[in-house]
Amino acid sequence: MKVQSPDFPQPYGPNLLKQWDLLVPEGYQIKLTFTHMDIEASQDCSYDAVRVLLDYQKSLGKFCGQENGPDGNHPGNEPILSPGNKMSLVFQTDNTNSEQHKGFTAHYQAIAYTSVF
Repeated sequence: MKVQSPDFPQPYGPNLLKQWDLLVPEGYQIKLTFTHMDIEASQDCSYDAVRVLLDYQKSLGKFCGQENGPDGNHPGNEPILSPGNKMSLVFQTDNTNSEQHKGFTAHYQAIAYTSVF
Protein backbone atom coordinates (compact mmCIF):
# COMPACT_ATOMS: atom_id res chain seq x y z
CA MET A 1 0.00 0.00 0.00
CA LYS A 2 1.19 3.51 -0.73
CA VAL A 3 1.26 6.78 1.22
CA GLN A 4 2.40 10.05 -0.30
CA SER A 5 2.52 13.72 0.53
CA PRO A 6 -0.30 15.93 -0.80
CA ASP A 7 -0.07 16.74 -4.54
CA PHE A 8 2.93 14.43 -5.08
CA PRO A 9 4.73 14.54 -7.53
CA GLN A 10 3.85 18.23 -7.71
CA PRO A 11 5.51 20.45 -5.07
CA TYR A 12 3.83 20.50 -1.67
CA GLY A 13 2.40 23.68 -0.22
CA PRO A 14 3.16 25.71 2.90
CA ASN A 15 1.58 25.24 6.32
CA LEU A 16 0.48 21.65 5.81
CA LEU A 17 -0.40 19.19 8.54
CA LYS A 18 -1.43 15.76 7.30
CA GLN A 19 -1.62 12.51 9.25
CA TRP A 20 -1.99 8.90 8.11
CA ASP A 21 -2.82 6.16 10.60
CA LEU A 22 -1.59 2.81 9.33
CA LEU A 23 -3.09 -0.41 10.68
CA VAL A 24 -2.48 -4.04 9.81
CA PRO A 25 -4.04 -7.17 11.35
CA GLU A 26 -3.13 -8.30 14.87
CA GLY A 27 -0.07 -10.54 14.90
CA TYR A 28 1.63 -8.53 12.14
CA GLN A 29 3.91 -5.52 12.13
CA ILE A 30 4.27 -2.74 9.58
CA LYS A 31 7.24 -2.53 7.28
CA LEU A 32 7.50 1.04 5.94
CA THR A 33 9.93 1.98 3.17
CA PHE A 34 10.36 5.47 1.74
CA THR A 35 10.76 5.22 -2.03
CA HIS A 36 11.13 8.95 -2.73
CA MET A 37 11.98 11.85 -0.46
CA ASP A 38 12.38 15.52 -1.37
CA ILE A 39 11.54 17.53 1.75
CA GLU A 40 13.16 20.85 2.65
CA ALA A 41 16.32 20.04 4.60
CA SER A 42 17.03 21.77 7.90
CA GLN A 43 18.87 21.04 11.10
CA ASP A 44 16.85 18.53 13.13
CA CYS A 45 14.26 18.68 10.31
CA SER A 46 12.73 21.64 12.13
CA TYR A 47 11.16 23.31 9.06
CA ASP A 48 9.44 20.58 7.06
CA ALA A 49 9.42 16.90 8.03
CA VAL A 50 7.64 13.59 7.95
CA ARG A 51 7.52 11.91 11.36
CA VAL A 52 6.93 8.23 11.97
CA LEU A 53 5.14 7.70 15.29
CA LEU A 54 4.07 4.82 17.46
CA ASP A 55 0.91 5.39 19.52
CA TYR A 56 0.95 9.09 18.50
CA GLN A 57 3.81 9.73 20.95
CA LYS A 58 6.91 7.58 20.52
CA SER A 59 8.97 8.70 17.56
CA LEU A 60 10.39 6.06 15.25
CA GLY A 61 12.00 8.77 13.12
CA LYS A 62 11.80 12.33 11.82
CA PHE A 63 12.92 12.79 8.23
CA CYS A 64 13.67 15.52 5.70
CA GLY A 65 16.10 16.23 2.86
CA GLN A 66 16.72 14.21 -0.28
CA GLU A 67 17.80 10.58 -0.66
CA ASN A 68 21.34 11.40 -1.77
CA GLY A 69 21.58 14.95 -0.42
CA PRO A 70 24.22 16.03 2.08
CA ASP A 71 21.74 17.74 4.42
CA GLY A 72 18.72 16.61 6.37
CA ASN A 73 17.90 13.23 7.80
CA HIS A 74 16.46 10.56 5.56
CA PRO A 75 16.16 6.80 6.00
CA GLY A 76 17.48 5.89 2.56
CA ASN A 77 16.39 2.40 1.59
CA GLU A 78 16.29 1.11 5.17
CA PRO A 79 12.78 -0.01 6.12
CA ILE A 80 11.21 1.09 9.39
CA LEU A 81 9.50 -1.67 11.36
CA SER A 82 6.75 -1.04 13.86
CA PRO A 83 6.86 -3.10 17.04
CA GLY A 84 3.12 -3.73 16.69
CA ASN A 85 0.36 -3.44 14.14
CA LYS A 86 -0.06 0.37 14.24
CA MET A 87 1.99 3.28 13.00
CA SER A 88 1.28 6.92 12.16
CA LEU A 89 2.90 9.26 9.68
CA VAL A 90 2.67 13.02 10.19
CA PHE A 91 3.77 15.40 7.43
CA GLN A 92 4.16 19.00 8.54
CA THR A 93 5.46 22.01 6.61
CA ASP A 94 6.10 25.62 7.53
CA ASN A 95 5.79 28.71 5.35
CA THR A 96 9.47 29.38 4.61
CA ASN A 97 10.15 27.23 1.53
CA SER A 98 12.60 29.12 -0.68
CA GLU A 99 12.59 26.25 -3.19
CA GLN A 100 9.88 23.88 -4.32
CA HIS A 101 10.07 20.34 -2.97
CA LYS A 102 7.99 17.33 -4.04
CA GLY A 103 7.51 15.61 -0.69
CA PHE A 104 7.61 11.87 -0.22
CA THR A 105 6.25 8.51 -1.28
CA ALA A 106 6.35 5.49 1.00
CA HIS A 107 5.11 1.93 0.75
CA TYR A 108 4.00 -0.18 3.66
CA GLN A 109 3.05 -3.79 4.12
CA ALA A 110 2.05 -6.21 6.84
CA ILE A 111 4.75 -8.71 7.69
CA ALA A 112 4.69 -11.59 10.14
CA TYR A 113 5.85 -10.46 13.55
CA THR A 114 9.59 -11.23 13.67
CA SER A 115 11.21 -9.38 16.55
CA VAL A 116 10.63 -8.32 20.13
CA PHE A 117 11.13 -4.66 21.05
